[in-house]
Amino acid sequence: MFGAGGTSGHINPAIAIADHMRRQEPESEIMFCGLAGGLEQEMTERAGYAMQAIRAFGVPEQKRAGLHRFLVENTAGLMQSRKQIKAFQPDVVISTGGYVGGPLVMAALSLGVPVLLHEQNAYPGRANRFLAPYTKSVCISFPESGKYFSRRTHLVLSGNPVAPIFFEVSREESRRKLGIPEDAFQILVLGGSLGAGSVSRAVIGLKGEPVWKRLKEERDVRLTVATGKEQAGSYLDDANGVDGVTAVSYLHDVPHWMAAADLFIGRAGAMTCSELAAVGVPSVLVPYPHAANDHQTLNALMMKHAGAADVIPDAALSSAAMADVIFELVRSPERLADMRQAAKRHAIHDALDIIYSELRRVRKHGD
Repeated sequence: MFGAGGTSGHINPAIAIADHMRRQEPESEIMFCGLAGGLEQEMTERAGYAMQAIRAFGVPEQKRAGLHRFLVENTAGLMQSRKQIKAFQPDVVISTGGYVGGPLVMAALSLGVPVLLHEQNAYPGRANRFLAPYTKSVCISFPESGKYFSRRTHLVLSGNPVAPIFFEVSREESRRKLGIPEDAFQILVLGGSLGAGSVSRAVIGLKGEPVWKRLKEERDVRLTVATGKEQAGSYLDDANGVDGVTAVSYLHDVPHWMAAADLFIGRAGAMTCSELAAVGVPSVLVPYPHAANDHQTLNALMMKHAGAADVIPDAALSSAAMADVIFELVRSPERLADMRQAAKRHAIHDALDIIYSELRRVRKHGD
């Protein structure tokens, strides 16, 4: 039984682990739990998994203002989770982070069901840090994450469970599939599942940037931007009015778009960074400034220190800054090649195998 929700950065790892389990043990039964009508319901059902709705609410920033709702929602979610666990009788409960997993993990612990956590980010989320000492195992994606957990926690360095397709797709195949000419310089801009307004606005502002106009006169530069469903609105029309830009609200075929890209620009979610490394795409990362404990900045800096990315703080992002960095990199093919190789060296190829092996150990130990 999986607990995952909130953003695709929590949901995709759970789906990748579930898919790997199903390949290894086709007879396995898998159930997801999450918020009714949330992104997790859409994504898990599209991936072919059943989902049971549970209630949950994150720790409020202003504790006094949201404390009542936090207690009510999570108490209800705990009771719902206990009921679902008793009905489904899982061998293991797996949470990939986010507050949605909190009630499910607490219910599993109260019923003696073994729990495995997976942490995607360099700086662990609040729920995982709190619950970790009481679980059987925590799989982490970066060595640096270990120092944030209690010494009582059993840690395993696994990396992020990137779907195998990210390691398998090729630039040539992806460009043929997407209709991108071989000599075009393709830029992919992703705002994440919830969008990134500052990134979308910077793209729209390229229309008035002389550097962008000059670059378009020199090269066939194409920029495809996915604004995120929450940021779509008028952004789509405005962005599609910029020469060389194609804007959509969401891209479902992300692995092929990443593989086809010469450059990626977007947020620094942990799964995004791991997927970029798997494909081997140079990137310009703009960490989301309001992420808990600024964990996206840590993710981005690790990619930068590996030589795979440039980093622009969200406060410093503008159309001029975006145009300048694109102009510089388009004219630096050798640096782009070095960044591509650095990204590939940063990838962990066997994360799913490591997590599955730990899952089997936890299941056996739980029995």
